[in-house]
Amino acid sequence: MDGLTATGAERAGIVVGLPERGIEAVTFKNVRIQSKRGMLFRHAEVDARGLEVTASEGAAVTSERGAKLRR
Repeated sequence: MDGLTATGAERAGIVVGLPERGIEAVTFKNVRIQSKRGMLFRHAEVDARGLEVTASEGAAVTSERGAKLRR
């Protein structure tokens, strides 16, 4: 994903794969999101170096089991 700006979202996003088939090769470039709740990653390999999340409640980024984040 490249060149996205979003404001006022309930949640920044969810990237969740299956334990037996994770999501691969997701890359964020120039992505800025302002939301109530942050971004959730689970069973996914993500290059999040170009991701900026501002959440008004809780963590901006949550990495759960099986998530491999590059920050």
